[in-house]
Amino acid sequence: MCPFMNKYPQQPQATYDLHGLRSWEVEDELVRIFGVAKESGYSIIHVIVGKGNNSSGVPVVRTMAQDLLVRRGYRYRFAKRQEGGEGVLVISL
Repeated sequence: MCPFMNKYPQQPQATYDLHGLRSWEVEDELVRIFGVAKESGYSIIHVIVGKGNNSSGVPVVRTMAQDLLVRRGYRYRFAKRQEGGEGVLVISL
């Protein structure tokens, strides 16, 4: 289960899209995104990871992103339906 963030709507200060990345590219790109977002002073970002409809079995990009977030201690949740649903992670930096 995802660590829970604030239940009230929070507007992202930036949105990043990981669609089309290969599994070996995901971690490096997320680390780069976190660096850019922190340097910009962002506190809430959306990362589009997709639902994994084109993955065989489990959603690869989403799973890898969640693993990295947990390892690094970031708070996150799946976006609400109006924010993009399970294909979007809302991350608190």
